[in-house]
Amino acid sequence: MRKRTCCMTGHRDLPQREINYVKAVLRYEIECAVSDGYTCFMSGFGEGVVQYYVEIVLEKRKDNSGKGKGN
Repeated sequence: MRKRTCCMTGHRDLPQREINYVKAVLRYEIECAVSDGYTCFMSGFGEGVVQYYVEIVLEKRKDNSGKGKGN
């Protein structure tokens, strides 16, 4: 099976009123990536949106621990 990697980098400040929307879109896109077979998620560890990305990936990892082969 070929591994697929999703990467995110950058540094973005957002207006407070847009944070929940951006988090929802990130969550949706990460869930789509997982459904499409992405198993490796990497980050440039920037501030702002990248931190939300990392938080969501770690949350999904925790939610999915113990499911599937090798976990």
